[in-house]
Amino acid sequence: MNNDKVAPLTSDNYPSRKQDTIAILLDHNVYGIVLGKESPPGDDASKKEKLCYKKRCNTAFSSIYLNVSKDLRPLIADITEGNKAWEEAIRLKEAEQWKAAMDAEMQNMKSRKVCCLVLAPPKEVKIVGCHWVYNLKKNNEGKVVHYQARF
Repeated sequence: MNNDKVAPLTSDNYPSRKQDTIAILLDHNVYGIVLGKESPPGDDASKKEKLCYKKRCNTAFSSIYLNVSKDLRPLIADITEGNKAWEEAIRLKEAEQWKAAMDAEMQNMKSRKVCCLVLAPPKEVKIVGCHWVYNLKKNNEGKVVHYQARF
């Protein structure tokens, strides 16, 4: 895929670039994925269907991300489902940094009296579900400057 079709996104060209990017996503038949209107193939789908969907997701991501100027790329975060993100985070060499970020977030929540952990709630109490979101804060050179965990 040729990513030179659209001028890189800058703070000055968002409106025109948005329309150009939509045209490219439509041309590659991946705009539905970006809008969230297209779901991944189910467990009963063939390996070929799953691979095709993954390739289309990568095409959508590349069409957007690679045409963003490098100084704006840190604004784009990689979002991963909560449980999967935790499983990945604790396997990384940075596991201690992620655990420290989680501890800091829990301490912040407790000090602000936002929520409290309940191991076995009474049956008449409805508990609000939640999950962890992990994010790396990077500087302009792409170097990690902060591990962030939000509850």
